[in-house]
Amino acid sequence: MWAATAVQVGLRPYESSFTISNLCDIQMRPFITDCLVAHMKKQKPASSPAPPAAGGPQKGAAGWPGKVSIHLAVILCIGLLAYANSFSVPFTLDDNSSIVDNPVIRNLSAFLSGAGYTYNPRRFVGYLTIALNHHFGGLEVAGYHAVNLAIHLANAQLVYLIARVTLATPFLRGEDPAPDSAPPLHALVPLFASLLFVVHPIQTQAVTYVIQRLASLATLFYLAALFCYIKARLAMAFRTAATARAGREGEAGAPFSPALAGWFTLSLACTIIAMRTKEITATLPLAVLLYEFSFFGADKKKRLLLLAPLLLTLLIVPIGLLTSGEPVGELLSDVSALTRETVEISRAEYLLTQFSVIATYLRLLLLPVNQNLDYDYPVYHSLFTPRVLFSFVLLALFASLAVWLYRKSGSGGRQTRLYRLGGFGIAWFFLALSVESSVIPIRDVIFEHRLYLPSFGFFLFFAAGAAHVARAVPVRGVVAAASVIVLSLAAATFARNNVWGDELRLWQDVLAKSPGKSRPYNNVGLLYKNRGEIDQAIPYFEKAVAIGQDFLSYDNLGVACYQKGRAKEAMELLERARALNPGYAPIYTNIGKICLEADDLQNAIRNLEEACRLAPDAPAANLNLGAAYTRRGDYDKAIFHLKRVLQHDPQALEARYNLGAAYYLAGSLPAAVQELETVLRLSPGHPEASTLLRTVTGKP
Repeated sequence: MWAATAVQVGLRPYESSFTISNLCDIQMRPFITDCLVAHMKKQKPASSPAPPAAGGPQKGAAGWPGKVSIHLAVILCIGLLAYANSFSVPFTLDDNSSIVDNPVIRNLSAFLSGAGYTYNPRRFVGYLTIALNHHFGGLEVAGYHAVNLAIHLANAQLVYLIARVTLATPFLRGEDPAPDSAPPLHALVPLFASLLFVVHPIQTQAVTYVIQRLASLATLFYLAALFCYIKARLAMAFRTAATARAGREGEAGAPFSPALAGWFTLSLACTIIAMRTKEITATLPLAVLLYEFSFFGADKKKRLLLLAPLLLTLLIVPIGLLTSGEPVGELLSDVSALTRETVEISRAEYLLTQFSVIATYLRLLLLPVNQNLDYDYPVYHSLFTPRVLFSFVLLALFASLAVWLYRKSGSGGRQTRLYRLGGFGIAWFFLALSVESSVIPIRDVIFEHRLYLPSFGFFLFFAAGAAHVARAVPVRGVVAAASVIVLSLAAATFARNNVWGDELRLWQDVLAKSPGKSRPYNNVGLLYKNRGEIDQAIPYFEKAVAIGQDFLSYDNLGVACYQKGRAKEAMELLERARALNPGYAPIYTNIGKICLEADDLQNAIRNLEEACRLAPDAPAANLNLGAAYTRRGDYDKAIFHLKRVLQHDPQALEARYNLGAAYYLAGSLPAAVQELETVLRLSPGHPEASTLLRTVTGKP
């Protein structure tokens, strides 16, 4: 069947073989081009045809455009099946501080007016999508998961398209290939790599853990920028080849048409957007440079000219970091201050630890078992620690394999040129990990979502290697084996999402795998506390305190003790938490609230004012401070802080009711009526608002 197809395509007119309109549909250009070039050598026409017009049909790829659509449909269907049980997964861990308790995302107008950019300019685009989710669906988790999955599926499609067009690059296509030198398995490399990407369970943390949308969304723009660049470069390569065949060898190159300018502009735009989504995209210009070097081979001067705009974007992330006034490690950490460890790690220790971490990442990619949301990972201090030394040797061998593949791909026929794809995949893996797994210390040394972008390179390497190893196996056998692998991984992803489906089950899973770490105990206790099961929560908090001496554990244990009527013990625990982290606003809020309930207004206001100083938009701190000022008779100050709550959350009923009460006590009756009527409109039958409104208006 393959030989017959090649002969049929080879008899087509030469001018139909190259177009620039839809470069992702140059499906099996390695196969088609081989036949066309051989046919041209035999025919040796007197004159070369004119170069194809932009926008022309892809006649030379007979049969393959339909298969592309089938491949993309398969990727979508398998991805949907693997994540079908993820839409009800609750918010967890950093979702609470970044989404549930984040006042900045609650008011889209305020977010777009500048509050969103001020909140985190380096990740503005990512948080904008969160704010849009909240605007249209509140805190209904299904909407957030639908967006996360859509991003993941789009990334899988880009993985497919990038791998597909890479087969049509000048290096892999070759200048004078033999008609039978392109194995049919080459066509399966893009599909297999994309399916691995979409169903591998290592991706669940970047997809199912809502706030890690920042990682997957950054990857979307990262891959889109690369794809747009490849589209433009391939078009230029084909146009240049067409002018050369037409006998205009002396021309400097193909005209830079508006269409090509459009693709380059899109690539640059995606790069800038990516760098305002997450800092891992700082390597994007280098990734494009790596691709250019690997598959195009333009002269250095021309290469630098083409890449100059993208290379200039290398300054975006560093400038953003340097002007933030915060430590780089703090900015790059994907876990909020709520969940960061308190032990500082030196750059040398972090690098040594990352040798072992990257080895663990490779193990998880090859054998995704014992996945863990919160690894209890040691920090290493010496290269000669056996685990570190073994990991270093392993990574050195893996990197050496990339060098060997690059060198090997430079000689031989089409089969050996495919080695370049594997070498590029390994280089991509290390490059994409370099931001979070090098010398920039991040307190949590390992997280699975950090593999999301690097995994593209690994899966490309794996798919290309599989195609080479299986070249003597019948195509049906290869497809069957690949199907077993993909379906097994999809089942593992479904099972992992089932663990994510219940927050208590998720943290009990973490506790079973990280029994020596305080955070899992603290989070299990917090889940029981939020359910009102204080007696069950306290032992977990006490265990967390005993293991880690962590300020969060003291804070949560203090609140739980207060809820059990142990006020003196609660204050001692909260004071201990404050001593461990005097910059953590919620501790002051909790102390202030306890003082307020004890009618100790002076201490309540002092602690709540400090909480508002540390976190000016914190809803709980402003709400309680407004109540404290109201009780003391400082109505103007009370109104100011209650309005601050409503600025970010106009539907905060308690704040609006308290504001109505403050207006009433201050003598502003029309304003009081307006606020109380708003409360009743939002919550018909609100008993306190109804009673106070009758008092204000004097109506029964």
